[in-house]
Amino acid sequence: MIELNDWDIILKVKKGDSNSFSFLIEKYSNRLFQFLYARLKNKEDIEDILQESFLKAFKKIEQYNPKYKFSTWIYTIVYHEFCRHIKKNGRLKLLNDEDKLIYSDEKIVDLDQGNVWAVARKLKPDQFTILWLKYEEELSVQEISVILKVSKTSVKVGLHRARNKLKIFLNIDDQLKSNISIMKPKIVKQELEKMI
Repeated sequence: MIELNDWDIILKVKKGDSNSFSFLIEKYSNRLFQFLYARLKNKEDIEDILQESFLKAFKKIEQYNPKYKFSTWIYTIVYHEFCRHIKKNGRLKLLNDEDKLIYSDEKIVDLDQGNVWAVARKLKPDQFTILWLKYEEELSVQEISVILKVSKTSVKVGLHRARNKLKIFLNIDDQLKSNISIMKPKIVKQELEKMI
């Protein structure tokens, strides 16, 4: 069977084959769930946001601009639906007791996940989002600027500030700061485990 790319699937949907949209849902659901889970940790809220986002994407498929990747477009919808959800429901608890974060000698340690993303959740929401989209989703600065509807310069400044703040949260000494790379989560995890 020939695997269709996103644009081929979108063309089929635009021609009336609404069942083809399920391929896009299947392809992106897990990644989008992880993006939201890193922020919310509430499965019901995440499922509501994803359902609403995919419904909006389906209804507005005619407005999709092939100039951008579909992933950029769907992340834009999900991010803005997430923001609407927060406004509608008040400030949601972004971390819960299950996260088991502890503070030890000014270092933030995540007992369950042992990864930098657990610590990164302590960043401002916009800083966390920029970091996640850049390093976990491997989107370009241009794509992030489209999703967040900000300039590329704002994204670059946000990345710089988020990295610096994350280093402060991790309380890493200067030597480790120069060796650690957020773009390589496995290395970061190994370095964090050495510190614990």
